[in-house]
Amino acid sequence: MAVEIEPQIEIRETEAKVPPELRQEGVSARPEKPAEIESVQQQVQEEESKQPGEDTVTLPASLEELRNLAKGPITSSITWFANFWLRIFKKAVHYGYRILLKGGKDNASA
Repeated sequence: MAVEIEPQIEIRETEAKVPPELRQEGVSARPEKPAEIESVQQQVQEEESKQPGEDTVTLPASLEELRNLAKGPITSSITWFANFWLRIFKKAVHYGYRILLKGGKDNASA
């Protein structure tokens, strides 16, 4: 026994009304044509690709140095500094970020 439910939402195809004050500031209605939407999406993708360093981590020293420094006394700030960077390295590996050593070289052997 199937019960049919009538849709409660009406879809109206009307133009968005933009107040004149907002039009003077450069605001326009959302583009309805697929070509305009695609061009806007391309612009957003280009701008996102220009933002540098979102998926890279640059370590201040080699992993061996950081591991050795992390074994120091708990009262030393360099011990905590090294532990911090080791945690960042583990997160970068987990999320698949590109890892750089100090000086900008890729760390492919890590």
